[in-house]
Amino acid sequence: MHGHDQSQDAEGQAELGGEQPAGPATRIVIYGTGGVARETLQLVKDLAAAGARLVCTGFLVDTGFYQSELVADLRVLGDADWLRTDEQVAVAIAVGSPAARRALRNASSEILAPGS
Repeated sequence: MHGHDQSQDAEGQAELGGEQPAGPATRIVIYGTGGVARETLQLVKDLAAAGARLVCTGFLVDTGFYQSELVADLRVLGDADWLRTDEQVAVAIAVGSPAARRALRNASSEILAPGS
């Protein structure tokens, strides 16, 4: 884990370490479960180690690409529809294909801000 502190709370979220300012952490889900998603998680960890207050809640993936319940010790929460259950989470789209990223951005925007 590249030497960064990481602990999991009761809900399976990873609180990513380093000096943390007071106040609520920004909760992030990563859309994707492949190499780009794992690199994105490492970036979140590095930012947290540098002082950003971040919590990675887990990963999202389309049903056809689902391979495991866990990725890098964090839960795969579901697909884009999961975003309807939590309006207070940031989404990092971490998919290698530019066309797939565009489609996910459009789909997640419609879920998070219908009619916009």
